[in-house]
Amino acid sequence: MSDTSLKPGSISWIDLTVPQADQVRAFYEAVGGWKAHPLDMGDYADYTMHPAGESMPVAGICHARGSNAGLPPQWLIYITVDELEARLLTCEARGGRVVQGIRSMGSYGRMAVIQDPAGAVAALIEPAARVAAEPSLLDRIPRPAEGDFPEFFRGYIDRTADTTWASALLAHPTTTSRMVRMLGEVDGDYRYAEGKWSVKEVMGHLIDTERVFTYRALCIARGEKASLPAFEQDDYVRTAGAARRTLASLADEFDAVRSATRALVASLDDESLARKGISSGRPVTAAALVYATAGHEAHHLALFRDKYGLQGA
Repeated sequence: MSDTSLKPGSISWIDLTVPQADQVRAFYEAVGGWKAHPLDMGDYADYTMHPAGESMPVAGICHARGSNAGLPPQWLIYITVDELEARLLTCEARGGRVVQGIRSMGSYGRMAVIQDPAGAVAALIEPAARVAAEPSLLDRIPRPAEGDFPEFFRGYIDRTADTTWASALLAHPTTTSRMVRMLGEVDGDYRYAEGKWSVKEVMGHLIDTERVFTYRALCIARGEKASLPAFEQDDYVRTAGAARRTLASLADEFDAVRSATRALVASLDDESLARKGISSGRPVTAAALVYATAGHEAHHLALFRDKYGLQGA
């Protein structure tokens, strides 16, 4: 992968995945004048294809085995992108679908395979150089240990370990705001079932929850001894009036809140993050609240993907 191929929007690679890779490799050696170099995959070999006499490969031919088992037998282009998770959400919002979810390509980065609305398939790749260059704010904060958070935070904190959402964690602009900006206003009223929140109401809930969680983190980091109150999320959603607002205004506000969140988190030293206080009647550290803040958005991103389906976009 060249330096040029690291630029978002460039085509960085092309390969073909077929059951009979050995036969097809020989076909392209004869027809295209390529020379195949075997690439050890354990009990079999895939191939990089090189112009005669050149060391730099121009394509790959792979067996439909292992992680490649579900790929269609066609030449697959790899489009370099930034923020892979956000691009996959945009794909679905625009009527495409994810054929193969995010997986590691080792030192090359991470990739996923998508299908566009016309049925054509392509791969999206986020180069390792970009992933390494932009660490999450969570990277410097030790993961909360047992006893650092109440049980109802566990699901949110566990979400932060899911690589699907790695680049979304405390990102700015938020991955959620990027996604909803791709929707039409009518989509903001969509609910996946009777009695469930609309897309706009989820956005309002994300904004309120991030404010509440980070206020709690601030108080505890400063050594607050008083018990911090709980909040009833359904009551907040009911009185917030998000349904009367535009998606753009909600996205703008969430990004503004996230800017404040990032500034707060960056300002907290290890001692502050380790302090423990009482919130909703249960002990929790400031660090655990930061992790819960990040995981809460990831939780709702998964619901947007799995339940809401971004319909009508």
